[in-house]
Amino acid sequence: MPEGAKRHETWMIAVCGVLGVAGILVLSIAIASVRDSTDDSLADLSRVQARQSAHSTRRAASPAHLEASDPQGPVPVGNPARWITADDYPVAALHRNEQGKVGVDLQIAATGSVVACRIGESSGHESLDQAACRALRSRARFAPARDANGTPIAATWHRNVVWRLPS
Repeated sequence: MPEGAKRHETWMIAVCGVLGVAGILVLSIAIASVRDSTDDSLADLSRVQARQSAHSTRRAASPAHLEASDPQGPVPVGNPARWITADDYPVAALHRNEQGKVGVDLQIAATGSVVACRIGESSGHESLDQAACRALRSRARFAPARDANGTPIAATWHRNVVWRLPS
């Protein structure tokens, strides 16, 4: 085999090895992120259930509340923990060992679609902040928020996205 072909083959093997290691790192990160996102989802669900329970008690005590339903925020369609995957971790951030928590506020239209993403709390790394917004804008789906009369309205939905490097 010519010397140039051997160098090319060696280079290709090295590239494949690096890509394989990067794939394992990204998968580990996704698992950690999904675990953290699921914990946030469960905390959000507990708050919603507590609020609904309090609203039910008030409605029973006051007949005026029986005619109109209580306002409801936007409801995620599907599992929000699956909206950000390992593939969303910016490669440059991986190389720089960047990680952190991003507080994201999504503006949800009366149709349920995401119309804007705002960083409420930065991770301290622009690439992670932007990756969180990019993934949520493209994948997040909602049933719209509703006012006390049941009419769809625009609203904001908050989410924490945790970018964590594997240990």
